[in-house]
Amino acid sequence: MPSEIAQLVAGVVAMADQGRTSQHMKVAAVSMLIYDYLITFSDEVKYVWTSPMTTLKIAFLVGRYVPFASVIATLYANLTHSYPGDTACIALAHVYIWLLTLSIIASQVVQILRTFALYERSRIAGWALGAIFTVSVVAVIPLNVIHLKSITMSPLPPLFTLKSSIDYQENCGYRMQADWAALSPQYIIILAVEFIVVVLTCWRYLMRDRYTITTLRKDSNSLIRVLYNDGFMYFMYIFAFSLANVLVLYVDPTQYHKWPFHLQGVLHSCLSTRIVIHIRRSAAQESYSIDEPLRMSVPRV
Repeated sequence: MPSEIAQLVAGVVAMADQGRTSQHMKVAAVSMLIYDYLITFSDEVKYVWTSPMTTLKIAFLVGRYVPFASVIATLYANLTHSYPGDTACIALAHVYIWLLTLSIIASQVVQILRTFALYERSRIAGWALGAIFTVSVVAVIPLNVIHLKSITMSPLPPLFTLKSSIDYQENCGYRMQADWAALSPQYIIILAVEFIVVVLTCWRYLMRDRYTITTLRKDSNSLIRVLYNDGFMYFMYIFAFSLANVLVLYVDPTQYHKWPFHLQGVLHSCLSTRIVIHIRRSAAQESYSIDEPLRMSVPRV
């Protein structure tokens, strides 16, 4: 009997620790999103709001504002003090996952268009990049469905019915269970897409633009420098974080709640929207439209 009580208490403590850690990670993610929004809002108004409505601008708006809806859904599910019920918790998880997916897709559109611009809107590059993007999106949708079907709401341990621990039972996070390892294919797809894009970027740099970049070394605001520098920074952060997510899921999926995986979507949003803002700012300074072929703005050596 004492051993059973000890195991029960240990289970309650572990569940509470998991729930609290998960809550802290979500708060950290939304804090980073809000902070980045506030410090870049003035540039957004100046360089994006006044620009024509293009595919790049639509991707920016989706990647910029959809993450706010997704974090609101997950914050409500995990921080509310009035348990909304099992059905509502699962529905909120669906909303969060699909909105997160939409924002990541929008961020990848920005990367695809950036690479397309580097290749001077080449038809071959367009078809290749379009195929990569389409395959990744088509693959992610059924994987999301599989993961979402695995979500269940587990019953609370008996000790959680005590009044002293009532705060632990009145939100979705402490009871939600899922096959977290099923998320790893999505992260692998992100890794693959980002790796292909950076390889194409490196190839373009080595084959054409390395001499141009050298001549523009002192001009950090040059559009061609922005396209390369932002693209490489985006790749390094997203690739490293996606790889870390995959490793955590494969090594010990039970620790996934302690890993700030919610920052994945926030990083996609912050980095991709900064790319668009920097592109628009550089384009404005060079007095030409970003929708024109890039070769018009690139000095030849």
